Amino acid sequence: MSFHGAPGADTIFAATPGGVETIHGAAGGAYSVSGAKSVVFIAGTGTETFDGAAGTGKQTMLGSTVAGAEELLLGGSGANLFEVTASNAVMAGGSGKNVFEFFSHADTTTQVAAIINFKKNDRIELTGFGAGAVKAVLATEIRSPGEYTSITLPDGTTVTLAGGPKLSVKDFMVKS
Repeated sequence: MSFHGAPGADTIFAATPGGVETIHGAAGGAYSVSGAKSVVFIAGTGTETFDGAAGTGKQTMLGSTVAGAEELLLGGSGANLFEVTASNAVMAGGSGKNVFEFFSHADTTTQVAAIINFKKNDRIELTGFGAGAVKAVLATEIRSPGEYTSITLPDGTTVTLAGGPKLSVKDFMVKS
């Protein structure tokens, strides 16, 4: 099933396991999902909220490709994949394994992202940044234990992780 949102709040209940629900967001949209189905959320062009916190299936959240768009992405208790390209995003993973993927972008727009609830089994995936990206990112780490950790990606994107986790190579994955 596919759902194309309009501005405003929408609640979707995806209770039956199996298959995938796809939600296409719209500027100003707020979407809430619960249930066991796998869900793919594709952001539109403006400020959007996707709340999958009550969901238990796999959730894939694709951030907007429009520079400067704003998103709040909340994952459920299943495995969550957050993909951020050009938007500014606040992301909160649930209790499952979460991957926060950032794509290198060549434009002059600086992204800002925040990750809430980063855990030991979660990963930050760097796509298109090159082989030395993890070392370069770790060299930028600014940490206030118990409060926040801030890193800067090679394209200038700033990522802040709430709680001040100490990052290491094992917290990252690299894709070309």
